[in-house]
Amino acid sequence: MIHLYISLFLLSLCCSCQASAGGTRIVGKFKGMEQVQHHHFTLRGLDTTYVIKPGAEAAFELSLPEDAPFYLLEGSLLMGDRSNKQLTSPLYVKRGETLKIEIDLAAAPVVLTASDANNRSMQEFRKFAERKMQEFLFDKIPNWNNVEEWVDSYRNEAQELIKAQPVDEPVADFLNSWRQVEDKKMMDAVRFQFPDNDSFRLPSRLKEEKPNLSAFLDRPYWSLFPQSDMYVMAYLQDQGKEPEDQLAALNRLFKTPSIRQVMTEQIVDQYMKRTPYSPANLTRLEGLTSGMSDREARLESFRKKEFTAPGAPAPDVQFRDAQGKLHRLSEFKGKYVYVDLWASWCIPCCQEVPHLQKLEKEFEGGNVVFVSISTDKSEKPWRARMEQLKVNVEGNQWIVTDDRFSEMMNIRTIPHFLLYDKEGKLMKYRARRPSSTMLRNELQLLQHR
Repeated sequence: MIHLYISLFLLSLCCSCQASAGGTRIVGKFKGMEQVQHHHFTLRGLDTTYVIKPGAEAAFELSLPEDAPFYLLEGSLLMGDRSNKQLTSPLYVKRGETLKIEIDLAAAPVVLTASDANNRSMQEFRKFAERKMQEFLFDKIPNWNNVEEWVDSYRNEAQELIKAQPVDEPVADFLNSWRQVEDKKMMDAVRFQFPDNDSFRLPSRLKEEKPNLSAFLDRPYWSLFPQSDMYVMAYLQDQGKEPEDQLAALNRLFKTPSIRQVMTEQIVDQYMKRTPYSPANLTRLEGLTSGMSDREARLESFRKKEFTAPGAPAPDVQFRDAQGKLHRLSEFKGKYVYVDLWASWCIPCCQEVPHLQKLEKEFEGGNVVFVSISTDKSEKPWRARMEQLKVNVEGNQWIVTDDRFSEMMNIRTIPHFLLYDKEGKLMKYRARRPSSTMLRNELQLLQHR
């Protein structure tokens, strides 16, 4: 019995290796490569992006371990005459089979030829969509008088083209989704090109229609359509203005896990970027990030906005000057405060010191004060470096007394410069360096406020 199990195991292992050896592949060749000065081609799957590097005679071969049958071929070219070309095309590869393609780089536009009916049909639709967009943008077709008829004609032609193609069922579904994505793109262009004015009103049927994106984008391959995430975001924003409403609509209308993950991240990202820190907003973010794998990192990042966002107050921490006296940034209320965060061991920091000294002398007695705060761990190297740089220790030369300060201000590199307004609120988290002439101009404007 043991021998039987071992034999069956070895047989299954052998079969597995044979299947892998055959594998799913794309074999291709570039034509016209001698006319190309620089090129970059990739094949993007659902989880992996492959870089295409042609070898001898401009041929290439890719082995595809993914189960997904759809991929997006993307290429950019710089031709010998300095002109640029682009190629963006989906490809369909059956599991365990080899797809053969040829790409003519010298053609205008670039031509992709495939060995099978499925990919030939997809190329036909790609050429149709590109030609129609070319007509619309550059040939000025349609015009004010026939826009409605042109849109109907475009849609009918797209549907008839797809119906006429003898393709596998997955490709038929992909083409239908692709057609509706292109329709969405075209209608956005129509509404932009034909705005309402005194002499023209876009037909309400075209102006007000809103496609049901979830019906045709809720697919595993959704991300292969360019700008699909933008379309989904706009669709979700139509469902509600608040992020909670958008997340609820996302989970109600879409079932594809990758859509839910990507769009959840984008909705939360927007909230974090646009929302100032407050305890209430932090509590709200805790609810929005429920179930996210990077929840704690996001919450920690948002907490750091308490002192780094525009309008934030300076941390209420103490600093020590060279005479041992304690200070807070709040003591300069009523003045603009330029803060230089540095350390004795930081060469770029020290190189800025002479420039900072010139600014201090120029703006002395005015509306702008300068504070240098050392992040050194001990006073000895700080004092030694100030002596070497001939820094006026009677001025606003401070050293941190609380190790939390750099963390509270999310300081990761130095030198780092801050600018606070007269109310003690942060104006610029990344102010310009003292050596920048633009900083001097900015400070002169503040000097007279």
